[in-house]
Amino acid sequence: MRHFGSKEQLFLAAVPGPRDLPELLPGPPETMPERLVAYLTRALRCLLEPVGPPESSEGTSPS
Repeated sequence: MRHFGSKEQLFLAAVPGPRDLPELLPGPPETMPERLVAYLTRALRCLLEPVGPPESSEGTSPS
């Protein structure tokens, strides 16, 4: 059993994704759309990554 020191630590461990939102804000307003797209792309990649071991396809045949 794993122990987390606080609710915040538990949340950070349970929710995948980049934690660099404060780095998104500084900069010229003209480049905000590009920074936002880059941030959201990283976040989506984290959400779409498989978490556990890949499922084995042994014993199954395509239909």
